[in-house]
Formats: sequence, structure tokens, C-alpha cells
Amino acid sequence: MKEKEMFVITEKDKILGTINLQGNLIGGFFINASKRSQGIGSKLFSFIQEYAKKKGIKKLRLTSFPSSLEFYKKRGFKSVGKCYFKVNEKISLHETKMEKTLK
Repeated sequence: MKEKEMFVITEKDKILGTINLQGNLIGGFFINASKRSQGIGSKLFSFIQEYAKKKGIKKLRLTSFPSSLEFYKKRGFKSVGKCYFKVNEKISLHETKMEKTLK
């Protein structure tokens, strides 16, 4: 298993947002509900892309719920397939696999 690196944005000892990188897979992207639409997510994404480039990563991958697709598309990610996240025996959530080639 590849090492997972987690990054956090804080303000006055409060976590505002998180993101992690495992190989070329982005995950753990979360912004505190009270801090959304303030550019924090954009800062985290800019950071993780630059960090990945410095590590020599050529392509980033992630999965997105429908509510987040536009956020990722605006940042250059393209849909490459579908998948499902199984919550329990009765509930599965639709996700979209996405990728972005770093330049």
C-alpha cells in the first residue's frame, strides 16, 4: 500500500479543510460547512496539484459525488468512468472517476 499524506488548513487551532494524496489518488477532501465558498477548497486543490508535480506525479485521479463534479471540472479534471461507493448492504452511492494530467 502506498503512503497516504494528509494536509490540513487551520485557523486559530480549528480545522477548516483537509485533503490527502496516496500515490496519484486524491482523497479525504473536506471543507468545514461554515467555511465553504470562501476559496479554501481552491487553495487546497492548488496546493495538492503543485505538491504532486514536485513529487513527479504526471496524472491525478479522484472520485466525485454528483454534487462536486463542477468543482473538479473547473479545475481541469475530466470524467473517465463510473463507480459506486457501498455504504451498506442496501445503499450504494453513484460516483464518477476523474483524472487530470499535470503540466
